[in-house]
Amino acid sequence: MLATQLTNYFVINMGLTKRPSPTACTSAPCDGLKMLFVGGAAPRKGLHYALEAWLQSTAHVKGEFAIAGEFIPAYKEILRPKLSHPSVKVLGHRADVPELMRSSDILILPTIEEGSALVTAEARGSGCVLPVSEAAGALCTHMENALVHEVGDLQQLTSHINLLDQDRSLLGKLRAASLRTIDQITWSAAGDRLYRVYSEAITKKMARVEPKLCTQIALVAVQ
Repeated sequence: MLATQLTNYFVINMGLTKRPSPTACTSAPCDGLKMLFVGGAAPRKGLHYALEAWLQSTAHVKGEFAIAGEFIPAYKEILRPKLSHPSVKVLGHRADVPELMRSSDILILPTIEEGSALVTAEARGSGCVLPVSEAAGALCTHMENALVHEVGDLQQLTSHINLLDQDRSLLGKLRAASLRTIDQITWSAAGDRLYRVYSEAITKKMARVEPKLCTQIALVAVQ
């Protein structure tokens, strides 16, 4: 097995093209928590964790868990008992995802593996709070503007859903903090970061190359 150790790398996240218009406020406690999953319903996205955590949480009593995306047939069959719960709404592929996000309190992504999930940036711009796994690649900070759990930690994920369901002041605080920093996750911001990284890399490269060029020039002059 070949392995490469990366010592110098920089992650460029995908971002928002423009800032959407979020709803004015989160749902009232009496209305129940509105949780949303968007994406391909496959094992690597961790939807099974989301379903299990939802049904173990207090949120499923009054709330709604909407799932927008196409299922792998065999995966859907395995999850069918949980998908049939009255609080779970299987929407299939949808073209109105921005509207779904604006009408939801949270977007969940307990993914097992991911690059940089664009859906998390879109959700933040739409006013959703993110309960996501560490593997989601989301630009967010735990307990500042989101809730982040370890991959596969069902107990932790359940506690995060409970927290957002039972403490609406925290939900509102995380949402407000997320919206305040939305300009940091646009494509423009990503381009600026990439430009700075390239500039720094070129500067460091030239600092290493130029002394060698000077030595070579000196040797040629002596000859």
